[in-house]
Amino acid sequence: PETGEVIKGISKEHVVDRILTYPPGEKLHILAPIDINRQEQFEDVLVRLRRQGFRRIYLNGTFYSLEQEGEEHLIPFDRKRKNQLFLVVDRLKVDPSTKMRLSEAVEHAASYGQNKLVILKENQEIPFNLSFAVESTGKSYPEITPHTFAFNVPEGMCPNCNGLGYEYGANLMHNEEILNHSV
Repeated sequence: PETGEVIKGISKEHVVDRILTYPPGEKLHILAPIDINRQEQFEDVLVRLRRQGFRRIYLNGTFYSLEQEGEEHLIPFDRKRKNQLFLVVDRLKVDPSTKMRLSEAVEHAASYGQNKLVILKENQEIPFNLSFAVESTGKSYPEITPHTFAFNVPEGMCPNCNGLGYEYGANLMHNEEILNHSV
C-alpha cells in the first residue's frame, strides 16, 4: 500500500539481511508464533515444547521459563482470552559474525511458526511473514483470507467502529461545511 509494489513471499536470507541492518550490539529475541488448537490443552503444549528442548516462551508480553515446574511457577494462560503465544527460538545481539546462528534461528522460527516469525527488540515486535511481504521495505502483512473481508471477526473488522458500522463522535462542523457548500 505504501510503495505500490507487489506483495509476495520473501526469503529467509532477506529476513536475516534485514535484521543485520539493525544497530550492532542490539539485543534481539527470535520468536515463533504458536497456535493452540481448541482440542489441545495449554499444559500439553508446554510438555511438548519441553520435550523438544525449548526453554522459554513469550506469552502476552511476558517471558516465562519452561524449565521450572510446580504450582508456584504456573504460567497464567486464560483460554477465554485471545492469547499471543510465542516460542523463544533464540536470544542474541546483532553482529555480522553471528550471521550463521541468526540464519539457523530464523530457519527454526519459520518452520515452527508456519512461515511466520517475530523479532522482538526493545519491546517492539517486528513481524515477518515469509509468504506475504514487500521485499524492498521488509514490511509483512497477514495473509489474505475470507476473514480479512468479514466485518464481524477481529481479523477483518474496522478498528474505528469495531465492526459495528457506525462511529461515535462525528465531526459535525465538517458535515455542516459540506452542507453549506452543496446548497
